[in-house]
Amino acid sequence: FEWYLKAAEQGIASAQHSVGTMYAEAKVVERDKEKAVSWLSKAEGPLRRQHSYYAHQELMWLYAKGWAGAEEQQRAIDWYANDCDRTIGQFCLGRIYARGLGVRKDLQKAWAHYRKAADRDHSSAIYELGSMYFHGLGVNRDRLKSVALYQKAATPQSQFRLGRIYARGLGVEKNLKKAAAWYLHAAESNIAEAQFELGNLYAAGSGVERDGEKAAEWYRKAAAEGYVPARRKLGMNAGPTP
Repeated sequence: FEWYLKAAEQGIASAQHSVGTMYAEAKVVERDKEKAVSWLSKAEGPLRRQHSYYAHQELMWLYAKGWAGAEEQQRAIDWYANDCDRTIGQFCLGRIYARGLGVRKDLQKAWAHYRKAADRDHSSAIYELGSMYFHGLGVNRDRLKSVALYQKAATPQSQFRLGRIYARGLGVEKNLKKAAAWYLHAAESNIAEAQFELGNLYAAGSGVERDGEKAAEWYRKAAAEGYVPARRKLGMNAGPTP
Protein backbone atom coordinates (compact mmCIF):
# COMPACT_ATOMS: atom_id res chain seq x y z
CA PHE A 1 0.00 0.00 0.00
CA GLU A 2 2.77 2.45 0.91
CA TRP A 3 4.29 2.20 -2.57
CA TYR A 4 0.93 2.79 -4.22
CA LEU A 5 0.34 5.77 -1.94
CA LYS A 6 3.73 7.31 -2.78
CA ALA A 7 3.03 6.91 -6.50
CA ALA A 8 -0.46 8.34 -6.06
CA GLU A 9 0.92 11.38 -4.28
CA GLN A 10 3.21 11.93 -7.29
CA GLY A 11 0.14 12.14 -9.54
CA ILE A 12 0.25 8.69 -11.15
CA ALA A 13 -3.39 8.05 -12.04
CA SER A 14 -3.23 4.26 -11.98
CA ALA A 15 -1.84 4.37 -8.44
CA GLN A 16 -4.50 6.89 -7.40
CA HIS A 17 -7.10 4.47 -8.73
CA SER A 18 -5.59 1.59 -6.76
CA VAL A 19 -5.39 3.59 -3.53
CA GLY A 20 -9.00 4.75 -3.92
CA THR A 21 -10.14 1.18 -4.46
CA MET A 22 -8.20 -0.02 -1.41
CA TYR A 23 -9.88 2.58 0.79
CA ALA A 24 -13.30 1.77 -0.70
CA GLU A 25 -13.00 -2.00 -0.31
CA ALA A 26 -11.01 -2.03 2.95
CA LYS A 27 -8.11 -3.85 1.32
CA VAL A 28 -4.96 -3.65 3.47
CA VAL A 29 -6.25 -0.41 5.04
CA GLU A 30 -9.42 0.44 6.94
CA ARG A 31 -12.36 1.63 4.85
CA ASP A 32 -12.34 5.41 4.50
CA LYS A 33 -15.16 6.81 2.39
CA GLU A 34 -13.74 10.32 2.10
CA LYS A 35 -10.29 9.12 1.03
CA ALA A 36 -11.80 6.62 -1.41
CA VAL A 37 -13.85 9.34 -3.10
CA SER A 38 -10.93 11.76 -3.07
CA TRP A 39 -8.40 9.40 -4.70
CA LEU A 40 -10.83 8.08 -7.29
CA SER A 41 -11.79 11.66 -8.19
CA LYS A 42 -8.11 12.40 -8.84
CA ALA A 43 -7.68 9.21 -10.86
CA GLU A 44 -10.64 9.57 -13.21
CA GLY A 45 -8.96 12.27 -15.34
CA PRO A 46 -9.63 12.17 -19.11
CA LEU A 47 -12.01 9.25 -19.67
CA ARG A 48 -10.18 8.22 -22.84
CA ARG A 49 -7.64 6.42 -20.63
CA GLN A 50 -8.85 2.96 -19.68
CA HIS A 51 -7.90 3.14 -16.01
CA SER A 52 -9.53 6.58 -15.83
CA TYR A 53 -12.79 5.15 -17.18
CA TYR A 54 -12.73 2.37 -14.60
CA ALA A 55 -11.95 4.87 -11.84
CA HIS A 56 -14.90 6.95 -13.01
CA GLN A 57 -17.16 3.88 -12.87
CA GLU A 58 -16.05 3.09 -9.33
CA LEU A 59 -16.50 6.71 -8.29
CA MET A 60 -20.03 6.77 -9.69
CA TRP A 61 -20.88 3.67 -7.68
CA LEU A 62 -19.58 5.28 -4.48
CA TYR A 63 -21.74 8.29 -5.31
CA ALA A 64 -24.71 5.98 -5.91
CA LYS A 65 -24.21 4.51 -2.44
CA GLY A 66 -24.45 8.03 -1.01
CA TRP A 67 -20.83 8.37 0.03
CA ALA A 68 -20.61 11.98 -1.20
CA GLY A 69 -24.11 13.24 -0.40
CA ALA A 70 -27.53 13.37 -2.03
CA GLU A 71 -26.56 15.62 -4.94
CA GLU A 72 -23.77 13.36 -6.14
CA GLN A 73 -25.97 10.32 -5.55
CA GLN A 74 -28.56 11.71 -7.96
CA ARG A 75 -25.79 12.57 -10.41
CA ALA A 76 -24.70 8.92 -10.40
CA ILE A 77 -28.24 7.64 -10.90
CA ASP A 78 -28.70 9.99 -13.85
CA TRP A 79 -25.37 8.89 -15.32
CA TYR A 80 -26.32 5.24 -15.14
CA ALA A 81 -29.68 5.99 -16.74
CA ASN A 82 -28.40 8.21 -19.55
CA ASP A 83 -24.69 8.44 -20.13
CA CYS A 84 -22.76 5.29 -19.34
CA ASP A 85 -22.36 2.02 -21.20
CA ARG A 86 -25.85 0.60 -21.46
CA THR A 87 -25.05 -2.87 -20.12
CA ILE A 88 -23.21 -1.53 -17.07
CA GLY A 89 -25.86 1.12 -16.58
CA GLN A 90 -28.68 -1.41 -16.55
CA PHE A 91 -26.81 -3.63 -14.09
CA CYS A 92 -26.07 -0.76 -11.72
CA LEU A 93 -29.63 0.53 -11.93
CA GLY A 94 -30.71 -2.96 -10.94
CA ARG A 95 -28.51 -2.78 -7.87
CA ILE A 96 -29.77 0.72 -7.08
CA TYR A 97 -33.42 -0.35 -7.12
CA ALA A 98 -32.69 -3.64 -5.34
CA ARG A 99 -31.03 -1.79 -2.47
CA GLY A 100 -33.07 1.42 -2.50
CA LEU A 101 -30.06 3.67 -3.06
CA GLY A 102 -31.41 7.19 -3.50
CA VAL A 103 -34.71 5.76 -4.79
CA ARG A 104 -37.56 3.76 -3.32
CA LYS A 105 -36.65 0.08 -3.18
CA ASP A 106 -38.41 -1.67 -6.05
CA LEU A 107 -37.58 -5.31 -6.74
CA GLN A 108 -39.66 -5.44 -9.91
CA LYS A 109 -37.66 -2.55 -11.38
CA ALA A 110 -34.46 -4.19 -10.15
CA TRP A 111 -35.42 -7.42 -11.92
CA ALA A 112 -36.23 -5.52 -15.15
CA HIS A 113 -32.86 -3.74 -15.19
CA TYR A 114 -30.94 -6.91 -14.33
CA ARG A 115 -32.79 -8.71 -17.13
CA LYS A 116 -31.74 -6.09 -19.69
CA ALA A 117 -28.10 -6.42 -18.64
CA ALA A 118 -28.36 -10.22 -18.52
CA ASP A 119 -29.71 -10.24 -22.08
CA ARG A 120 -26.34 -8.74 -23.01
CA ASP A 121 -24.50 -11.51 -21.15
CA HIS A 122 -23.50 -9.44 -18.11
CA SER A 123 -22.45 -12.27 -15.77
CA SER A 124 -23.09 -10.41 -12.51
CA ALA A 125 -26.58 -9.45 -13.68
CA ILE A 126 -27.28 -13.11 -14.51
CA TYR A 127 -26.07 -14.03 -11.01
CA GLU A 128 -28.37 -11.44 -9.42
CA LEU A 129 -31.33 -12.79 -11.38
CA GLY A 130 -30.44 -16.26 -10.13
CA SER A 131 -30.46 -14.99 -6.55
CA MET A 132 -33.82 -13.29 -7.03
CA TYR A 133 -35.37 -16.52 -8.30
CA PHE A 134 -33.68 -18.54 -5.55
CA HIS A 135 -35.04 -16.36 -2.75
CA GLY A 136 -38.28 -15.30 -4.44
CA LEU A 137 -37.39 -11.59 -4.41
CA GLY A 138 -39.68 -9.65 -6.74
CA VAL A 139 -40.47 -12.87 -8.63
CA ASN A 140 -41.99 -16.24 -7.79
CA ARG A 141 -39.44 -18.54 -6.20
CA ASP A 142 -38.05 -20.94 -8.80
CA ARG A 143 -34.94 -22.76 -7.65
CA LEU A 144 -34.53 -24.77 -10.82
CA LYS A 145 -34.42 -21.51 -12.77
CA SER A 146 -31.95 -20.11 -10.26
CA VAL A 147 -29.68 -23.13 -10.79
CA ALA A 148 -29.76 -22.60 -14.55
CA LEU A 149 -28.93 -18.91 -14.12
CA TYR A 150 -26.11 -19.58 -11.66
CA GLN A 151 -24.62 -22.05 -14.13
CA LYS A 152 -24.91 -19.52 -16.95
CA ALA A 153 -23.36 -16.74 -14.84
CA ALA A 154 -20.27 -18.89 -14.17
CA THR A 155 -18.93 -16.42 -11.58
CA PRO A 156 -17.00 -17.65 -8.53
CA GLN A 157 -19.88 -16.58 -6.29
CA SER A 158 -22.46 -18.40 -8.42
CA GLN A 159 -20.27 -21.51 -8.36
CA PHE A 160 -20.20 -21.33 -4.57
CA ARG A 161 -24.00 -21.00 -4.51
CA LEU A 162 -24.31 -24.07 -6.73
CA GLY A 163 -22.07 -25.99 -4.35
CA ARG A 164 -24.30 -25.07 -1.43
CA ILE A 165 -27.48 -25.89 -3.38
CA TYR A 166 -26.26 -29.39 -4.21
CA ALA A 167 -24.75 -29.94 -0.76
CA ARG A 168 -28.05 -29.18 0.94
CA GLY A 169 -30.49 -30.34 -1.73
CA LEU A 170 -32.12 -26.92 -2.09
CA GLY A 171 -34.62 -27.36 -4.89
CA VAL A 172 -32.56 -30.15 -6.45
CA GLU A 173 -31.64 -33.67 -5.42
CA LYS A 174 -28.81 -33.59 -2.90
CA ASN A 175 -25.57 -34.54 -4.63
CA LEU A 176 -22.33 -34.19 -2.71
CA LYS A 177 -20.15 -35.04 -5.69
CA LYS A 178 -21.64 -32.15 -7.63
CA ALA A 179 -21.35 -29.98 -4.53
CA ALA A 180 -17.64 -30.77 -4.27
CA ALA A 181 -17.09 -30.01 -7.95
CA TRP A 182 -18.79 -26.63 -7.71
CA TYR A 183 -17.07 -25.75 -4.45
CA LEU A 184 -13.74 -26.57 -6.10
CA HIS A 185 -14.40 -24.13 -8.96
CA ALA A 186 -15.20 -21.36 -6.47
CA ALA A 187 -12.37 -22.31 -4.12
CA GLU A 188 -9.83 -22.00 -6.93
CA SER A 189 -11.01 -18.39 -7.30
CA ASN A 190 -10.27 -17.75 -3.60
CA ILE A 191 -13.85 -17.77 -2.34
CA ALA A 192 -13.10 -18.46 1.32
CA GLU A 193 -16.48 -20.00 2.15
CA ALA A 194 -16.05 -22.46 -0.71
CA GLN A 195 -12.54 -23.34 0.46
CA PHE A 196 -13.90 -23.99 3.94
CA GLU A 197 -16.83 -26.11 2.73
CA LEU A 198 -14.50 -28.10 0.48
CA GLY A 199 -12.28 -28.71 3.48
CA ASN A 200 -15.30 -30.01 5.37
CA LEU A 201 -16.13 -32.43 2.54
CA TYR A 202 -12.57 -33.79 2.50
CA ALA A 203 -12.56 -34.07 6.29
CA ALA A 204 -15.79 -36.07 6.26
CA GLY A 205 -15.21 -37.98 3.04
CA SER A 206 -18.48 -36.62 1.67
CA GLY A 207 -18.64 -36.53 -2.12
CA VAL A 208 -14.87 -36.97 -2.24
CA GLU A 209 -12.43 -39.48 -0.78
CA ARG A 210 -11.59 -38.61 2.80
CA ASP A 211 -8.27 -36.81 2.91
CA GLY A 212 -7.16 -35.01 6.06
CA GLU A 213 -4.23 -33.31 4.35
CA LYS A 214 -6.42 -31.81 1.64
CA ALA A 215 -8.97 -30.76 4.24
CA ALA A 216 -6.26 -28.94 6.20
CA GLU A 217 -4.90 -27.38 3.01
CA TRP A 218 -8.30 -25.88 2.13
CA TYR A 219 -8.85 -24.74 5.73
CA ARG A 220 -5.48 -22.97 5.62
CA LYS A 221 -6.40 -21.23 2.36
CA ALA A 222 -9.73 -20.09 3.79
CA ALA A 223 -8.00 -18.92 6.97
CA ALA A 224 -5.52 -16.92 4.89
CA GLU A 225 -8.51 -15.09 3.41
CA GLY A 226 -9.54 -14.19 6.97
CA TYR A 227 -12.46 -16.64 7.16
CA VAL A 228 -13.11 -17.03 10.89
CA PRO A 229 -14.65 -20.57 10.90
CA ALA A 230 -11.55 -21.87 9.10
CA ARG A 231 -9.26 -20.16 11.59
CA ARG A 232 -11.20 -21.80 14.41
CA LYS A 233 -10.95 -25.21 12.73
CA LEU A 234 -7.18 -24.79 12.72
CA GLY A 235 -7.11 -23.61 16.34
CA MET A 236 -6.04 -20.12 15.29
CA ASN A 237 -7.03 -16.82 16.84
CA ALA A 238 -10.33 -15.76 15.25
CA GLY A 239 -9.07 -12.22 14.67
CA PRO A 240 -7.96 -10.83 11.29
CA THR A 241 -5.06 -12.39 9.46
CA PRO A 242 -1.81 -10.44 10.17
